[in-house]
This record gives sequence, structure tokens and C-alpha cells, in this order.
Amino acid sequence: MVGPLYDFVANPFGAVRLSFEQAVAASPAVDPVAAFAGKDWGALDLFRDFLLEKGGLSQVPILDASSRQWIQPNSLVRFRGMVQDMLGKELYIGAFQDGSNWRTNKYSDGALFPMPAGCQSAYESNLWERLLLHCVPVPGHNSWAMHSTPPQVFRNVMDNSMYEHGEKRQRDEEIDENNEHGGSPSSKKQKEGEHPCQLNHSSQGSLVQGGFSEPRNGASLSCVIKMYDTPECDLKLNDVFEFIAIYTFDPEVVAYKEDADDLMDDLLDDPLMHLPPSKVPRLHCLICRKLAIQDFVSSPLSVELPSMIKGIRGSLLSHLTQVLGNDGLAGECLLLHLLSRLRARVDAVSVGKLSLNLTGFNGETASIFGNRITSAIQSLLPFSQYIPLTVDYLNTATLQPKKNNQTGRLIPGVLQLAQGTHLTIDESHLQPGNLDSNGVHNARLLKKLIEQLSVIFFPLCITMRCASDMV
Repeated sequence: MVGPLYDFVANPFGAVRLSFEQAVAASPAVDPVAAFAGKDWGALDLFRDFLLEKGGLSQVPILDASSRQWIQPNSLVRFRGMVQDMLGKELYIGAFQDGSNWRTNKYSDGALFPMPAGCQSAYESNLWERLLLHCVPVPGHNSWAMHSTPPQVFRNVMDNSMYEHGEKRQRDEEIDENNEHGGSPSSKKQKEGEHPCQLNHSSQGSLVQGGFSEPRNGASLSCVIKMYDTPECDLKLNDVFEFIAIYTFDPEVVAYKEDADDLMDDLLDDPLMHLPPSKVPRLHCLICRKLAIQDFVSSPLSVELPSMIKGIRGSLLSHLTQVLGNDGLAGECLLLHLLSRLRARVDAVSVGKLSLNLTGFNGETASIFGNRITSAIQSLLPFSQYIPLTVDYLNTATLQPKKNNQTGRLIPGVLQLAQGTHLTIDESHLQPGNLDSNGVHNARLLKKLIEQLSVIFFPLCITMRCASDMV
């Protein structure tokens, strides 16, 4: 029995290339530039069959700060993150003609095959586009709602050497040669631009309950996600997604230097310049799905009997009552507060909102109860954020996200949170003082947030750039 020509986990590019060649061979009279631009030619069906039908999802390692050192480049990974910024669209050479054969660069950082000289004409190649996202670990993701990759998955990936294919070795040699001779600014630009990603919807069937996020005190791991064939309306800031993607990362690629020479001035408007591939991995998405807060509960309870529901509610109420110093009424209000959700907005009224204000603590007990309440909320909810409010914090903090028009990037704010995140504001630290203009703005922003459960973002512009490594 003949085995597969590729390994879905260690060499996903093999499935992409083979499916493309088969699709072109099946339609020899069709120009693949026109036929496959913005469409799938069957590669995603191969991955869906392997992941969802044949149980291959358990073999795919989860990418996070702790597993990153074990995962090999050009392999398949799972990644969960929040869309923190939308970097616009990027043009790249999606398909080109090499003699009588058609090749594709889709789902890759650079050309998988040597591109023939003069491959700039419309007959030999064509530009496709992809959407770039900057995704970060979900802010306030509590540790009990996180999952890690079993060690056996790492061993299976590392034992398989198929990721070390010829194109990868050749690219490594070229990078070493360029670094050895210093490289030109144009070559640095060429390396910096090479990053694609793809988003495709496969919401049919759950990808998995396990996921990834950064520990609260751990190292941060953000990724540039390159999305293909996806309507922009399906993607929004602060949405949380799980991606099944091809992981690319090269720490040897030289990052941009803003003061290098005049040629680099042309790159100042490139948002990827501030996310160099030597520090921020690139993920080429094959399959993704949008996540809700319940997807981060690994073992959801299947409760059928009313008596069980009553018992669970009684246990929760008893626990919260003890946390609040045996105050049964406060415990009941806190439980209702944790269960409340924004259902709809009618004019200026937020239907379903139940903000809770706990008062009556003295100076000695405020910190004790504050720690208890914060710990209880973190143990019950997947996402929670704690803000110790002081005059100095209000004057210096950036709560509202803002767009930096010079860099083309969104400056994140403390209140840029995923849907369903619980926010605890501790006012027990407030002391007499003066608020400056930023402090007044932050105070008004918190007031509006409590009343409307929303934070207004400054408008974003969608830009278009070219992948300089292929154009």
C-alpha cells in the first residue's frame, strides 16, 4: 500500500502543491490565474478530511509561548487569539508559469519554486491578494481555561524530518549568504515582506475545545495572520478565532532599521515593518472558526435534571456568599451579575446589562475582599480583567485604542477586550489628587463603558501593500 506523498502536519505545503497541480491538470484549457484567484482548488478539502474526519486534529501542536521552541517552521499548528489590529491587504504573486507548468505561492512566505526570470508579465503571473491580521493572546485569559499540547505531539513533529525539504534549506542558505555580506536595503525589504495567511471558514464541526493563550505573567506571543479568500465583513476587531495554519518563523531574518538610508523611508507606512518576521511568527490560515466564550470551557456540564441545576446554583451562591463575608444578598447580586449578558441595544438602552457596584468596605477590609472577589471571578469565568484605579493610573493609562496614522497600526488600549470579558474596577486605591486631560478622558470613558458596555474605537483605514519578496 502506497502512503501519502506528503505529511499534513510536518509538510502541509506538499498537500497544497499537489492539489494545485492536480487541479491544473484536470482543466488544462483553463487559465489557473483566472480560475483559482480568490478560490480554493481542493486543498482545503484535503485538510478538512484529515483534521475532522480522520482525527488528525489531535496530532496538530498548539502554538503558544511555551511550545514555540519545539515547533518546526513550515509545519501545521493550532492557534487561538484575538484580532487586535487589521493591517490591510497585501498583493502577492499567487500563480506563475514555469515553462509548461503552473506553480502557486499561496499559503507560503515566498516562492516554493525558483521563479523564472522576467516573470512579471501578465501572461506568466498574476497578483492575488490576502488580508493581514495581527492577533494576540486573549487578554485576561484565566489559566484554568487554557490547555497545552501533549508532549507526544511534539515528539511526533520533531521526529518527522519532512519539514526539512529542499526549498527550506535553499532559503536558509540564501539568508546566511545575505547576512554574511551585509545585504542591501532592498534585500532586507524583500525578506521583510514575505508573509501570507489564509482564512477559510469551516464552522461545520467543532475544531476542538482545547486551545491556547498566554499565561497572565508569561511571555507574550503575537502572530501575523494572513487570510485568503475571506470577505472582510466576516472579520472584526476583538473577535476571537481558532486558526489551523501553516507556521513560519525565521529568527535569522534581519529586522528593519528606520535610519538605514533614504530607501527605507518608503517603508515607514508599512505596518509590517513594526512586526518583523524575526520576532513575530507568520501563520498561513487554512481553516478557522470564530469562538464564543463557552468554547473555552473544556468540560461543559450536560445538565438535564432541574434538581442538578438547583444544586449547582446553591453551591455557587454559597461560595460567593462566603467570599463576600457571609452577605447573602450581595452573593445573590454577584451571581446574577456574573450570569448577565448584553442581549440587545434599544436606542440608548443596553438590554441585559447588570453592572454591579459593591460598597461599604472600610480601609482595612477593602483589599482583603477585593482580592477574594477577584480570585473568585477568575476561577469562574474564562476571561476577566482587573484594574486597580488610582489618580496616577487614570492620568497615564491608555484605555481607549487609537489609530496611529504614521505607522498604520492600532495602538491597543486596556479596554480592548474580547466579548464576554468581565471587568473589575477597584476604586479602593483612589486618593485625593488632580486629574489631567487624559485622566478626565479615561474617567468619562469608564463611565460610558459601565453604562453602555461598549468602547468606541477610532476609525481604521484599510491599506494595500505588495509582498516585495514576490513582486
